[in-house]
Amino acid sequence: MNDPSPTRAAPVLYGRRHESEKLDRLLEHARGGRGGAVLLYGPAGVGKSALLGHLRTRAVGFRVLQAAGAESESRLRFAAVHQLFAPLLSDLGRMPPYLRATVEAAFAAGDGEGEPAWFTMGLALRALAQQSTAGRPLLCLVDDAHWLDRPSAQALDLMARGLSSAGVAVTLALREPADRPEIEELPRLRLGPLTEGTAGALFDAHTLVPVDRRVRRRILAEARGIPRALLQAPSPAVTAGGFMPVAHPALGNDRDLPAAVTALSAAGRMLLLVAAADPTGDRALLWRAAGELGLDVADGQEVQDAGLLELSNPVRFADPALRAAVYRGADAPARRRAHHALAEATGSRADADRRAWHRALGALGPDEQVATELQARAGQAGCNGGAAAAAAFLELSASLTADPRRRAGRAMAAAEAKREIGADDEALALASLLDAGPAERIRATTMRARIRYAADRGEATLDTLLGAVAADLPQARACLLEALAVTIVIGRDASARQRRAVAEAVAVLPAPPQPIDQFLAAVAALLVAGSDQAMPLLRHALEAGPALRGPLPAIATVEVWDFPRWQQIAEARVHAATSSGALAELRSALDDLAVARLYTGDLAVADRYVRDGQAIAAAIGAVSITPGALLCAAWRGDEPALTRLRRRISAEDVPAKDGRRGAFAELAHAVLLNGQCHYDMACQALIAAIEQTEPGLWPLAAMEFVEATARGGRPDLAAPAASRVREHAAAAGTGWAVGLTSWCQALLSDGSAAEPSYRDAVRALSSDGPHPSAFLARAHLSYGEWLRRQGRRIDAGEQLRTAHALFTSMGAEAFAGRAERELAAGGAPPPGHGPVLLTPQEESIARLAAAGTTSKEIGRRLFLSPRTVDAHLRSVFTKLDITSRRQLRETAFGAGHPPQQ
Repeated sequence: MNDPSPTRAAPVLYGRRHESEKLDRLLEHARGGRGGAVLLYGPAGVGKSALLGHLRTRAVGFRVLQAAGAESESRLRFAAVHQLFAPLLSDLGRMPPYLRATVEAAFAAGDGEGEPAWFTMGLALRALAQQSTAGRPLLCLVDDAHWLDRPSAQALDLMARGLSSAGVAVTLALREPADRPEIEELPRLRLGPLTEGTAGALFDAHTLVPVDRRVRRRILAEARGIPRALLQAPSPAVTAGGFMPVAHPALGNDRDLPAAVTALSAAGRMLLLVAAADPTGDRALLWRAAGELGLDVADGQEVQDAGLLELSNPVRFADPALRAAVYRGADAPARRRAHHALAEATGSRADADRRAWHRALGALGPDEQVATELQARAGQAGCNGGAAAAAAFLELSASLTADPRRRAGRAMAAAEAKREIGADDEALALASLLDAGPAERIRATTMRARIRYAADRGEATLDTLLGAVAADLPQARACLLEALAVTIVIGRDASARQRRAVAEAVAVLPAPPQPIDQFLAAVAALLVAGSDQAMPLLRHALEAGPALRGPLPAIATVEVWDFPRWQQIAEARVHAATSSGALAELRSALDDLAVARLYTGDLAVADRYVRDGQAIAAAIGAVSITPGALLCAAWRGDEPALTRLRRRISAEDVPAKDGRRGAFAELAHAVLLNGQCHYDMACQALIAAIEQTEPGLWPLAAMEFVEATARGGRPDLAAPAASRVREHAAAAGTGWAVGLTSWCQALLSDGSAAEPSYRDAVRALSSDGPHPSAFLARAHLSYGEWLRRQGRRIDAGEQLRTAHALFTSMGAEAFAGRAERELAAGGAPPPGHGPVLLTPQEESIARLAAAGTTSKEIGRRLFLSPRTVDAHLRSVFTKLDITSRRQLRETAFGAGHPPQQ
């Protein structure tokens, strides 16, 4: 696909600083009219395509053409030329006739006869590329160049070697060994494997949840620094945090073992199976287990000579998929023998949880001693391998338990642990098999209701939870937390009867009172009485109450307009879910943190959290369209993406609507429309959400609604909304609330009366402490627009440039465009002097330095020496044409971030 407008933030690349800087220089030269080419090569899976994607996102202002070689097209003449240059055919009319005829022949002729020579085609492509740079530079990206048809490769090589005086950059990526003599004379850039430390950082960022440290070490060793191997490693949720060997994603038929495996002796195959059954790759453990089975060094030499296994420390299979194939391809008795030998070889004190695991997998049938040990070790296994490991231990414990009552209790614990990691289907299956007393049945009923509300969100779910509260008082508070969360998620579709029923159940909580009771009462008051009456209760409960999981605490902080506490709670929630490996909670927590970071102006970070949450949602089958995804698309000004998300919400087949998600879809739509100055439409989009006062939504929607109604000429709607903001702000008393109150007052004021309110809004929203700088940018924008309409162009330009810098820094393109249009209408020059490209490292350092962070502290955060930080800062100053940190704070990197004291 050829996209002329790359706008997305560059993805995080691990260990590719040198290569990124070299490719950035290629773009800089092309911007200056000095084109060039780079041949990027390296082993399969090393990240060539990712680096091309990074280059594309850095090509701001370029027209981008892309193509990829394919084995099926490698014999078709000029197949790659067709793919790459088809978007430029409209420019043929301005080419010299003889060259135009060459291109037309290649695109119109049949196989063979009439097609031009590659040499003439190369000259024609060079001319076509050069004349296409009249308005802006051109970037040509070719992936999988090892599959290029020969004429295309020759023509592209000739074109790329003659671009020194044109604004054209060309990058071709091909797999090592780079056996394409047609293009080998181009400047080369090799992409090698990642270092061990960088590979570990990439793996940790990808897995998100805990994995046993020894398993992590073995995965890193087998990946050999190849990013694709790290990213394809089985999820800890599937491998029980690293305890369970499973099929690898790249594996096809489990029984399709390589010939080298089937050719081994029985002893060699057994040794290979023992190595596969031990996820840690501990060489000493392998040899102890081998001794238990009567295997010796000669058997190890056999598997090494066959190229299947490296008996290093850790033990490494030649291919991670081979480990899974060997384990899954063995019969059950052989696997039991392997696990029994590993259990005997594992120290009972040093590694009791793994010994219990191997004993269980080596058991022939129910074994109460092993089941009890598994249950006892589940907690420690959870510390090492997260909630997935704890769930697997409990499930296996239940399967080895003969007594029905004990089996029911262990199965229920396993089902609840499965729900923690998002394995809802497995949890429901375990719960459905219970044959126990009333307590277990109530727990199972409650758990099924908790799971079901994620799918149907109907009245039956809420009624089931309330029934469980009455039937099982020890579980009442946990059930009520779930019931309150369900009611808020149902949102506007929850009936008054349901809201009252939840509040009444909270009012009769069993004695003795607990710290959580204040919080439950405050949220119940929010549902029944609204924010005005609930705000003091919520504030007190948040200050005095215990740390709670789930979305309710963050919703409460938004209701009391406490932005710093919102961020703290969101970060703590992500940290807790990450540490425990609770994937379902982590998906929700990441989205909550994404929204919080979005409003601080960190849209790129928010996008990353949204993508991580979507990856988890895909893995566990959860909802992927979330408030974070909707709001990030809206603030980016990405109308096609937001339209797709809203259509998917409308098309999803659910028995009852998700009122809260629908309200956030309306809010996101209004944000997009306000950025485009479609105020009447933004007003219509928000009316339902504003009238229903969805919990945790009003403070975010108030600004959008008041601006839409005030700028759209609807004072009848704007004034009541602004009055409500003022009442809420008086009760909250936070800088966020005060700033938005002043902002609303300014929008509704006439003449010179507006200016003090605009100044108060900017002052309150930029005061010390973390505040939503996205709102600050909006206040600067509105102030600048008002100043321009008062004829004060110089003052307006100052406010609008600040707003533009903030919006540009966060990637809010629609609002940045709105600021640009206002500047142009006032006769001011466009902001900046063209795009300035910093490396990702320089961007990080620039933002920290602009916030007042010292070089020493920056070094500690980024693992750099202060001298290296200062060297990067000098490069930043040169690129930005400034000379001091004070001036840096006045750029897009410092706007909205007051210096630290």
